[in-house]
Amino acid sequence: MREKLIELQELMHLLGCQDERTIQKWCRNHKVPILKLGKKSYVIEDFIDILIKKTVDKFVHANYKHPEEVISALHEDNKIALAELLDAPVNQGVKQKFRVAKNSKAAEKFLDQLNVA
Repeated sequence: MREKLIELQELMHLLGCQDERTIQKWCRNHKVPILKLGKKSYVIEDFIDILIKKTVDKFVHANYKHPEEVISALHEDNKIALAELLDAPVNQGVKQKFRVAKNSKAAEKFLDQLNVA
């Protein structure tokens, strides 16, 4: 099994950290192993994915009436079901800022000729 490695610098950028010691402490606190290969340090992507999944699951269970349905919609990438579960508007019409000008007689005649052809 081959896990994808994330360079520690990339994880620092993703989490908004500026100091390598901060990201090392974060990894220790969240039990994410740091691998040193040569002069660079890496974390295994699967550990980060599991941590994110646990955090999202905990948040959804604490904040929504039907957490299993919300989690299922997230995993299936079902945006419509997710929007309905979160009471978000599914179909928002675009407001028209400008009035639509009517075509001139010449333009109507031209469009009619195009439709016939």
